[in-house]
Amino acid sequence: MKVNSTNRNLRSRLADLVLCDPCCEIPLTPCPVLSRSELESEPLKWLKFVVMDRIGVERISRIESQVHRFHVGQIGTAEAWALRQFPATADPANRTMVVAKVVPWGSGAQLRNYRLFDANDAKAAFRSISDDYGTCDYELWCCCSSVSASGFNLGGRITIPTGDRPQLLELVWFASPRFLERVQLPDFAFPYLRAQRSWPNPAFRVDALHIPRSFATVPAGQWMSDYTAVARSLNRRRSSMNRLAATVRSIGAHEVCFCFKVTDGRLTIIDWDTEIESTST
Repeated sequence: MKVNSTNRNLRSRLADLVLCDPCCEIPLTPCPVLSRSELESEPLKWLKFVVMDRIGVERISRIESQVHRFHVGQIGTAEAWALRQFPATADPANRTMVVAKVVPWGSGAQLRNYRLFDANDAKAAFRSISDDYGTCDYELWCCCSSVSASGFNLGGRITIPTGDRPQLLELVWFASPRFLERVQLPDFAFPYLRAQRSWPNPAFRVDALHIPRSFATVPAGQWMSDYTAVARSLNRRRSSMNRLAATVRSIGAHEVCFCFKVTDGRLTIIDWDTEIESTST
């Protein structure tokens, strides 16, 4: 059994997690969502993926196919994997981004992402990871996605608060969901959309659409077409996301933010965060 670090309280809360009804937030079963062996053997970040699987938000098999797990002692193996993901010749219409992430045992949020777009980025990033974390007993995760400046590729997040506060949906095209933390209009470099919906209205209302001049050649209707497809896909997952939100409210969370990516038109929920991850000690 590993020794818990600064997020001991959050791991303890996850141990108490049971599936709750989103309508009345009453437990649907006395059985915990996570097993004792999982709590004792998996990093906190991976436990969050297991929770998504158990509640029906995203299948763990899909996450496993996208997140490649290494130990920081396997820097060479991880770097070799990353280098294989880049096309032999640079092509803006087929741009790939590899994200490397150092994953400590007790941290489930606010982890540093190393974004790699070519072999030079990869070599520099893995050298930095080796220098900074090479002696640590941490995992190193890598994944890749398309950030081509064309096609149906985007990152997004949807925030589900408690009570009657509106839900917020944000999209950024051709970039990672983490780029949403950098949005400052009107100078943001990527296409961006913001929409809200109020309970119990199932429809979002767009209140911001920002298209930089560099994307002016894209047909204007394409942005709203992509947004509509994303909204429909999220609506198909609405009940499962509401179940997860209700379930984590039972351990003290007041708001859940789901991050997702769309690659070639296919949406995957890649993470969820709550405010208790930054306040638990």
